[in-house]
Amino acid sequence: MVLPSRPLTTTTTVRATGPGDPDDVWARYATPRHWAQWSPQIRRVTGVPLDDAVVAGSSGTVHGPGFLAVSFTVPQADSRTHRWSWRVRVGLVDLLMDHGVDPRVGTPGSTAWVRITGPLPIVLSYAPLARPALRRLVSASASASASASASASGTVSP
Repeated sequence: MVLPSRPLTTTTTVRATGPGDPDDVWARYATPRHWAQWSPQIRRVTGVPLDDAVVAGSSGTVHGPGFLAVSFTVPQADSRTHRWSWRVRVGLVDLLMDHGVDPRVGTPGSTAWVRITGPLPIVLSYAPLARPALRRLVSASASASASASASASGTVSP
């Protein structure tokens, strides 16, 4: 039996829709300081400005549970269209994640999504973690608490 030299690659998209204002959701999605507030697998972020939206060309590290540290680079970011991408690497595993926030049509709220491309077992393992994180991201209470915390600290989210 001959095994393939590269694992089978796949792409899947995970979405969540909620009452969060699209601009508030975008600010939380694109600003590293907020990532741990809505994504329980992220404990902290280092190597990038925490209070600014990610920009193309930036790179840093996301720290997860235990000793997990994931390096990332941002090849593309566009605040105007509420889109950004990052490439994450853990050992030999390389994932591309495209992120976006879209306004809901005909009703207040937004849809946040992530398109994950990488080795099949990793993509299928990560997608169930992304879904509840995105639900937290688009919830109105999460958006309100991020705005309140920015006001209380005197910082303004982009």
